[in-house]
Amino acid sequence: MGVNYEYTPHGVKYNMSDFIKKTRPVDLRELPRYLAKDDVNSGAKRLLIEVGKTQFRAILGALQWLATQGRPDLCGEIGILSEDLREPRVESLKNANRIFNEAVKTIDAYIMVPAIPLDQIIIASFSDSAFKQPKPQVSSFI
Repeated sequence: MGVNYEYTPHGVKYNMSDFIKKTRPVDLRELPRYLAKDDVNSGAKRLLIEVGKTQFRAILGALQWLATQGRPDLCGEIGILSEDLREPRVESLKNANRIFNEAVKTIDAYIMVPAIPLDQIIIASFSDSAFKQPKPQVSSFI
C-alpha cells in the first residue's frame, strides 16, 4: 500500500514515499469541466459539480490515508480541508493540491519507532465499561 519499512538495530523506520509517488494531484487544466455553470460565485469560490466533487473526494481520501498511515505532520491541514467535503469549491481543489505538493517536497520524511529490549516490554490490556452489557430494551409507539 505504499509504506516502506526499514528494520534497523535501533528500531523500525517507515515512510510513505512509494504512496506519494503513485498518487497524482488533481489536474487543474480540467477545471472548466468541474464547475457549476449557474454558480453566482466567481474564481476560487465557485462550486464544483459532481465530477469535480469526485476529484476532490479522491485526492482528499488519498491525503487522509497518507496522513493517518505515516505522515501525521499533514493531519491538521487535511482535517481543515475535510470541512469542505459537503460543498467543495475551486479553492478546495487548489488547497488539496497544495497539501499534496507539500508531501512531495518532503517525500523523505519518516517515522522512527525505537526498538524496545525484550526484557523491558510490558503487556497491558483494558476494556470498555460497556463490554458485555445487556442490550437496551426497544419499544415502539403506535
